[in-house]
Amino acid sequence: METLQESTALEQAIFSTISWFSLFSYPVTSFEVWKWLWNPKEQYSLIEVSDCLVSSLWLQEKIQSKTGLFALRSNDPLEVLQKERHSRFIDASRKYRKVQSLLWFFSLFPMVQGIAAVNTLSWWQTSQTSDIDLLVIVKPGTLWITRFCLVFPFYLLKKRPSQKTSTKKQPLDPFCFSFFLSEDHLDLHFLQIPGGDPYLAYWIKSLVPLYEKDQVFDRFARENAWTGTLFPQAKRKTLHQGLSAVLFRSLPFPFSFFEKVFSSLQKKRLPEEITRMANQDTRVVISDQMLKFYVKDRREFFREAWKQLTHSSFSL
Repeated sequence: METLQESTALEQAIFSTISWFSLFSYPVTSFEVWKWLWNPKEQYSLIEVSDCLVSSLWLQEKIQSKTGLFALRSNDPLEVLQKERHSRFIDASRKYRKVQSLLWFFSLFPMVQGIAAVNTLSWWQTSQTSDIDLLVIVKPGTLWITRFCLVFPFYLLKKRPSQKTSTKKQPLDPFCFSFFLSEDHLDLHFLQIPGGDPYLAYWIKSLVPLYEKDQVFDRFARENAWTGTLFPQAKRKTLHQGLSAVLFRSLPFPFSFFEKVFSSLQKKRLPEEITRMANQDTRVVISDQMLKFYVKDRREFFREAWKQLTHSSFSL
C-alpha cells in the first residue's frame, strides 16, 4: 500500500494543483499545471513537470489524461470536461466583448484607476448564467461616488445580477460590481481567512486587467507579492491587447466633492443582509479603502474540499 513517502514533492505539488482545478471541473494542460503549481518546495521547469505527468505511476493512478489535458479520475470523463471548457471559453469571449465595448464608459470617470475581470471570467470559464464580475480600483476618497456612477446606469438598463427583465428572466451577462478598492490600499493579505486561503491567492494572481492608469496593476502586484511564493511560475497578467478599445478623455468634474453625500445615500439603500454582515469577517467589508460585497463567500468550502481530496490521496 502506498504511503506519503512513496510520492515525491513534485508529484504531490502536481496532484494538489490538479485537485484544486478539479473542484471547478476545469481540466488543465501541462503548461497550466506548471504555471499554477501550488507552493512547490523548489523551482521546477516546464519539462520536469511535463515529464512527471507522463512518467509518474503514482500520478497515473489518480489522474486521467487525453489530448493534452489532465484531470482527476474522480471527475467526469475528459471528453465531457473538454467540451465544457470549450463552451465556457466561448461564453467568456462574448462577455469580454461586452466589457470591451464599455471601456470607453469607464474611462470617462477620472477616479477610476483600474478595471479587472475576476472570478470565473478571469479564467475564461463562465456559463450563460454567470455574472460579469469586475474589480474596480479607484482614487482615494472616491469609493462611493465611483460605485454610484458605474452601477446606476446598469441598474437603469436592468443589467444587474439581482434584477429581472421585462420577461421575468435573469438578464444575460449582468454586470456585478462587488469589489471596489482604493489605490492606497492594494494589499489584500489581510482578507485571508484563518487556516489558509488558496482561493484568494488564485484570485489575486488570475485577475485580468482590462483598463488602468498610472500602472496601477503593477503596484497591485507588488503589494501582493506574497502570492509569488505560492505560485513562483505565475507572472502577473498584463492588459489584454485583444481587448483594447478607444478610450475617451476623463470628464473634468470634481466627483470627489460628492463622496460623503453618495456614501450616505447608498449605505441607507444597502440590502439588509449586507448591512448585517458588514465587517463581521472578510466576506463583506465596508471601509474608506474597500467595498467588498461577497455575501456568498465559498472560500472555506473550497479549501476544505481541496484538503479532503489531497489528504485522502497522500494518506493511502
